[in-house]
Amino acid sequence: MTVFLSYSSRDKAGIQPVLSVLGLAREQVWWDQSLGTGSAWWTGVVEQIRQCDVFILAVSQNSLNSRSCRAELQYAQQVGRPVLPVQIGHVEAIRATPFAATQVLDYRKPRVDTGIQLIEDLRRLRASSPPLPDPLPPDPPMPYAYLMRLTTDVSGPILMPTEQVQMLAELKTRLNEDGEDASARGDIARLLFQLRDRADTTPDTRAEIDSIVEAVGLVRPGIGRFNKWMLAGVGALLVVATAVAVAVLVSRPEHGSKLVTTSELGVLLLTDEEVPQVLGRSDFEPGQIDVRTFDNRAVTNPPKCLGAFYNASDAVYKGSGYTASRNQPLKVGVPKTVLVVYQSAIRFSSHEQAKDFVRSSADNWKACANQPVQMTEISQPSGEQVLSTWKFAPLHDNGLQIVQTVDLEGGDAACQHVLRAEANVIIEVNACGGKVTDEAEQIAAAMAAKMPQVTR
Repeated sequence: MTVFLSYSSRDKAGIQPVLSVLGLAREQVWWDQSLGTGSAWWTGVVEQIRQCDVFILAVSQNSLNSRSCRAELQYAQQVGRPVLPVQIGHVEAIRATPFAATQVLDYRKPRVDTGIQLIEDLRRLRASSPPLPDPLPPDPPMPYAYLMRLTTDVSGPILMPTEQVQMLAELKTRLNEDGEDASARGDIARLLFQLRDRADTTPDTRAEIDSIVEAVGLVRPGIGRFNKWMLAGVGALLVVATAVAVAVLVSRPEHGSKLVTTSELGVLLLTDEEVPQVLGRSDFEPGQIDVRTFDNRAVTNPPKCLGAFYNASDAVYKGSGYTASRNQPLKVGVPKTVLVVYQSAIRFSSHEQAKDFVRSSADNWKACANQPVQMTEISQPSGEQVLSTWKFAPLHDNGLQIVQTVDLEGGDAACQHVLRAEANVIIEVNACGGKVTDEAEQIAAAMAAKMPQVTR
């Protein structure tokens, strides 16, 4: 007996408490961790819906805006799978949703009683799960199938001017239709920039793409963690080399002896509701949660300063003993006042391993203080090397954490980075923008304050 969990890619942190309680109840849950694309991916999703005995929709404004989630829900209803709506995020108007006449379980602030209610509702629905209809309804069409077609077209050897105009017109239409879905918006942005960068693209097409990008705030997908959102006013250096330097050395009391599990790791990330409470601002945009460390392929001089520049860097965490990670970017503000924050929770097998990682990282990052540090990144898709220089300030140690700021030489940008050990987890936060104060410290403290939820 399987539970199918349908969710938006922007809600990976929000579904972690649901996954945790289902795991404790020994429920077998299928959820699309890859959130891939293509016909084979969609065929697999459809088959899992048919095989499940209960369909759970993680309700949020993100999932309600997601064409994939809507298609999954509609097909589950067509094949008679019992549907359990569980609210895990903000919804603008619940009465305007498909569940206006349905009891929705509010799981935004999980408690023992809501966890019990979730399992009771699930098992009640399972008991009434009907057999599949015979014959089965036709498979639903794959959401965003046009992305595969346009990806093939934009990669072709020749695009005539008329073809460019037609492709751009369709991308504009799709952006209007699907721009609220973060995953689709990112893919459309990628195609727009790919079309713009072709050698045979006309100046008129290129100029119109630039106009669209500026009007709706699209950014060029890059290799850097912060490159997902451009820090306006900093220029090309900051686009390809948004860097942070910090060291945090923490010695906090243990939250008991319980270790944080992988399924609980996402609970430590701040949710859509918590970010405005911590920063005192509601003008923020959450990015997709990444479950892996990041191969940034950058080079720093001195080399040991790489960890001071990047959050959850593959090269830094490799061989450290970490077992899982959850990483999410957040954009706050508007052009010229934008702040980019990256929050990470990295799991280790023991308290001591997490502490040892902080100690070794602190030794490396302290060596970066009071000197300029050069960073070289590879700009995508051109492949050219881009060099930037950053000046590190002295470390500040308050006994709980060491904080270091860094400034971009020749540019209007400052950054702050926090690294701390809590139980068997590393909390790592970067904040970078035209004006940075203590945002990284605020978010790291708020993440640490959530630790008792998973260690008590």
